[in-house]
Amino acid sequence: MTEPDIPRPSPALLAAGRWTLDPQRSEVSTRTRAMFGLFAVTGRFRLKSGEVVVASEPADCSVTAIIDAASFESGNARRDRDVTSAALLDATAHRDITFTSSAVRPDGEGWLVTGDLAVHGAVQPLELRVRSVRDEGGIARFSASARLDRRRFGVTGKSGMVANIVNIVIDAVGLRG
Repeated sequence: MTEPDIPRPSPALLAAGRWTLDPQRSEVSTRTRAMFGLFAVTGRFRLKSGEVVVASEPADCSVTAIIDAASFESGNARRDRDVTSAALLDATAHRDITFTSSAVRPDGEGWLVTGDLAVHGAVQPLELRVRSVRDEGGIARFSASARLDRRRFGVTGKSGMVANIVNIVIDAVGLRG
């Protein structure tokens, strides 16, 4: 008995080529817990630059992004200073958070992008789950999410006050070219 054809997602959701991420219309948001897990805390980082290369073969697709570590904003000035301080991200010494993909592969009805994330001077593997990709008349919209343990990157300060697990959502806009 043969298995039925299972539709696989295709990188052809977008036209092949380079898409330059627009820092003004892209956002990297975080969500974690604080105060011994009592409160949810959300924050945002600004994207400095990035690029998505779409190809007909997943192995030829790639993603790169650079985030401004000092740009963290949560709506609480004291928290923002704490997050960017030497106690956590040390954004003065480690100005950029970078992601460079090493593989793009279909996963069920979506995509997984694996790569290396550099935070606080440490590089660790990270897997991004692509939630949606849309072409809106030559403007590409990408949405992806990931979950990471900050301790893997040497960000260990404020234990108890800040949870170890950080959920990340990336909503990025790409422009052709």
